[in-house]
Amino acid sequence: MENGCLHIIPRTHRKRVLAYHAETYSGTGFIEIDHDQIQEDARRVTPLPIAAGSAILFNDRLVHSSTPNNSDIVRWSLDLRYQPMDQDPMPGHGIGFVARSRQHPEKVATLDDWLAGKMEHE
Repeated sequence: MENGCLHIIPRTHRKRVLAYHAETYSGTGFIEIDHDQIQEDARRVTPLPIAAGSAILFNDRLVHSSTPNNSDIVRWSLDLRYQPMDQDPMPGHGIGFVARSRQHPEKVATLDDWLAGKMEHE
């Protein structure tokens, strides 16, 4: 696929948290699992090509990566997480938003809040 493809290693979400480091070759600064941590699993890498408009749901602990997007078309992804408000899982990669707050339902962010860089409605 010209616009890249998601690849996973099945069942790795069941493992303990693996050792990782910031990758240095793509310029994204995303994390990379230490190669010795997944060496035995590497033969099970599975590509998941899907049609436009489809979706793939998986646990964020599942070892995953994608091939380069060599097309002129944006490849979208959406990362939804359930976590305490004081945690930012991806600092430096844009602001998150509050989808629901039991303690302050009046502060749930709107699209305008997100576009303005606000995590919650004021």
